[in-house]
Amino acid sequence: MKRVRVLLPVSLSVLCLVCIVQSMIYGMKPEHEKEVCIVRLDQPYKGGDAGGLQEADSDYDSSYTLWGEQKECFAVSPKLGRKSRGTVLTISGKSGLVMDSSRELGAQQKEQCLIDDKMAWNLYGSMDAAGQILTVNGKEYQVAGRLYHAENTVLIQQGNEEAHTLQSGSNGGESSNTTGIGLIPGESRNKSEENNSAGGNENIIEGTTNAANGSECSDRKLNYASVMVQINESREDAVKRFEKTTGLGATEISNHLYQFWGETASRVMQILLLIPLFYEWGKLLLKSRRYPVLFVLLLAGGIFILSAFFWIMNVHPHIPGEYLPSRWSDFEFWPSLWKRKCKAARELMLMEKTLPLVHDYENCIRSVCYSVAALLLAHVTFLKHKIDSEKKLFWGVLISLTITFVIIVSNSDTGSYAVDIRMVWLFIPAWLTAEYLLTLLQKRQAEK
Repeated sequence: MKRVRVLLPVSLSVLCLVCIVQSMIYGMKPEHEKEVCIVRLDQPYKGGDAGGLQEADSDYDSSYTLWGEQKECFAVSPKLGRKSRGTVLTISGKSGLVMDSSRELGAQQKEQCLIDDKMAWNLYGSMDAAGQILTVNGKEYQVAGRLYHAENTVLIQQGNEEAHTLQSGSNGGESSNTTGIGLIPGESRNKSEENNSAGGNENIIEGTTNAANGSECSDRKLNYASVMVQINESREDAVKRFEKTTGLGATEISNHLYQFWGETASRVMQILLLIPLFYEWGKLLLKSRRYPVLFVLLLAGGIFILSAFFWIMNVHPHIPGEYLPSRWSDFEFWPSLWKRKCKAARELMLMEKTLPLVHDYENCIRSVCYSVAALLLAHVTFLKHKIDSEKKLFWGVLISLTITFVIIVSNSDTGSYAVDIRMVWLFIPAWLTAEYLLTLLQKRQAEK
């Protein structure tokens, strides 16, 4: 029973630290990370049409990337005779503006592709697929790297050739393709299932699909664009620049709201953890008014700790230009802005999620859940059990840094960027140190 009383608070404290770190990893982003605005094209581009834009605009690669998503299609490993059903992301531009990956695919690398770990396992039986060959729509691509935040996905560059219609096999039509997106001509879903049951080497991802029942997949339309938001440029200005540069009509998708909600959840969690700390510090400061030297030390210490947290949390108070009316007498601005934001949020929640949006959405949900869990666990651990000795402080700081390191290393595809966020590393040690100093001063005050 005694061991349970000791181990339970320690286990809850460690779990609380894990939730705090995870909340900040999923909710925050480095200051230097580029901001990308996703827009939906009013008139989707087909096939090789996008190549003309690249030639006309010398800054095309670095400023925006056109892309489209085709679901329930096939990729084939011709060497092993295996095929896997999933999503094909067709882009024209730099892949880094659309999806995170171990290696960025440039606009001119039309013979290479990127795949995620599950697709690599399905096709090659290994997650190390670099240098392997696969075919998409009858065209061969060499695997150049790994896609992060994706499942059963192939990312390819749009070629300048005429757009293909992605056929599946049993629709009664003939096709010259023998491999690629779609079933091999003349074979049906039943035949595929027979091959699998007979121990064949094809590997088809589970799930219902248009390709499986003999209908056509959609052709390679590029109906979205990821636009890089330049320094000191608003998202609206970035969309206007894209429209002016390309001559394409586009509508912004408010994907940044997911990042905003996730960051807000993480920030609120941090503030709520600090409020009890500074509340106790304030009470101690009021009680020490009779002792001028102690009062000055406490005041200076409080200002220093507050400044340290301000620096660690990397707070930059500012009001975005879109939230300021052109003239202060425009009293209709705020109600109109509120309606626009509510409409954008509602549309974002209800719209079909593409892969880049799914990643932002999942990060937002995780940040909110981890923040709530961290607050609940902190309430029953740190806020009730004081850090009253150097030994507890030492082990608390050591464990927090170890947990942070382990989480970042074990989630290299989602957490590697968190190395650059000082708050992830320093918030918990600073919080524990401030808690220890507060407890120590309260003891000294009680002794007097």
